[in-house]
Amino acid sequence: MQKEPARSDRHLQHRDTATFVGLDVNKDSITSAVLTPGSEVAILDRFAYEGASIRRFVTNLGDPGLLFSGHLDTSQPGVVAVSC
Repeated sequence: MQKEPARSDRHLQHRDTATFVGLDVNKDSITSAVLTPGSEVAILDRFAYEGASIRRFVTNLGDPGLLFSGHLDTSQPGVVAVSC
């Protein structure tokens, strides 16, 4: 797990109350970036593309009403972009 500076262009008015989640899904694994309320740094993680791993990840996200999700773009080194 690593931490990277994060930026989300939309829903910035919710950054103190919402959790932003970006996912990049591949054949064997899922890479996630989770930006928690009020945080400036996203937590990056990679886990297996299997039911138990996905359930564990989703369970730890918190209140579904306070989640924004989108596509994770890690094409620029050192920058995590989540397009919601």
